[in-house]
Formats: sequence, C-alpha cells, structure tokens
Amino acid sequence: MVRRSPLLRISLASAATSAASATDILLEDNFDDGDNQGWTSTLGSWSAQGGTNGVEALQNWRGHDLAYTYAGSSTWTDFDIEVDIHFGEGSSAVYVAFRADPLTPLTPDGGNQYLVSVDDDNDQVRLRYTQGTSTFRNLLTRDVTLDDNTTYHVRVRIHRWDARVWMDGELLFDHTFAGSDARYPEGLIAIGYKSNDGVDGAYFDNVVVSTVPCPADLTGDDALDTNDFFVFLGLYSTGDTAADFTGEGVIDTNDFFAFLAAYQVGC
Repeated sequence: MVRRSPLLRISLASAATSAASATDILLEDNFDDGDNQGWTSTLGSWSAQGGTNGVEALQNWRGHDLAYTYAGSSTWTDFDIEVDIHFGEGSSAVYVAFRADPLTPLTPDGGNQYLVSVDDDNDQVRLRYTQGTSTFRNLLTRDVTLDDNTTYHVRVRIHRWDARVWMDGELLFDHTFAGSDARYPEGLIAIGYKSNDGVDGAYFDNVVVSTVPCPADLTGDDALDTNDFFVFLGLYSTGDTAADFTGEGVIDTNDFFAFLAAYQVGC
C-alpha cells in the first residue's frame, strides 16, 4: 500500500503522476565473481558457479533435506526482492524468504520468516510463514506448471503488511498479513532449497533487493492520483493495518500525516 503527505496544499484534482520513481539497490549479486561471500548458509553445500548458474544448492544428505542461505540486514522492512530460479532434474522445491530471522545456531529447518515456496514436485506456488523449527502456515496457494531444467523469475514486494508475488511477470498473490499472521516486521532475505528425492540441486541467480519505488501508490496501478488518497482514507477509517504508515503498530494521526507527506512528495 502507499502514502502521501500534508493535504494542506495538495491539489487532489491534479492529473495522475507517474509512479515509476527511482529505487535504491540494497543488495545485488549475480555471482559472476565466483563466490557467495555475504551469504550465511544452513546445512547444505552452497557454491557459486561464477557467471553460469549463480548459487547451486547441492544437497548433502545428512538427515536433512532443507537448506537456506541468508543475506541482507536484520532491520530491512519494506523492499522488493527479485531472483532467477532454475530447477535441475528430480523433484524439488525452492524458497524465497523475506523478513527472516534465522535460528541461532542456524538449523536447516529455517526460523521465523515469510516465504514463497515454488514447488516443482506439486506444481504449486505458496505464500506461507514459518515459526521456529516445526511450525508453518500456508496462507495462499496457486496451481502453476513448473518444468525441470527451466528458469523462472520470482519477484516479491513487501510493504508494511502487504505482500505481492509475481512469477515471470504474472501477479500470483496480493495479500495483506493481518491478525496473528502480521508477525514479522523486519528481517533478512534468504533463498532455500529442498530436495524431495535427493537427486539434484536448484540454481539461483541475479538476486536484487531494492527499495519499494512508490509507497503512496496504494492502488498499485503505477499512477499517483485521488484513487490512492481515497483508498488510504478507507483503510484509515476502518483501522486497517495497511494504514499504519509509521510502522508503530497503532493507527493514528501520525499515520495520516505520514501518508500525506508521501503523497505530496509523489513518485
């Protein structure tokens, strides 16, 4: 969702403005240097295939079939993450995790995080969260067609409690975390791999994490106009968590003015 600032001088009747503002790159790694420095891995054999396939998750069979590798900052809140994933032979699933807080010490079962699961075995994409070593909750599921030896581009945007997920440019999920599901306000990013048959690995490449380009574009139509303003008013009046522009966990006038500020700045 998005925000705007002091209405005092804002002409809401003005024409829509482009929402294609510049973004800041928080992390970028194509692994062309042949290493995966800056990534902290759980169980599994992670190695960089410089300039070819990115990071390959070569599964070590040690009683576990799941491994993650983490990067970024534990204070990241709102961002876009994009990654190319490539399935090898065999039955497997890959994960793109965000707002992640891995367990200490690191374990292969993950930690506290939201994630997108791309399951080659079941031809499904899922939005879920994990908690600790044994709890996970599937929030949304989408049936897709996934093939071995094929590369897919996954993009996730997390802004406040709103998450959008695309694969190869198609919007799969547009979801607001609410209630007990709104549990992780910040954290690292991660990529993960699970081998269901112990046969082959998956490749990850061209990882880019960037700031959300236009927080005031609440309609997501890449234009900043009165529709965004009225969407915010609706969220604000009902106490929707999507109106929490300050991230304080309370919907109050500070959020109203924070939205107005972002709206006035434009995109």
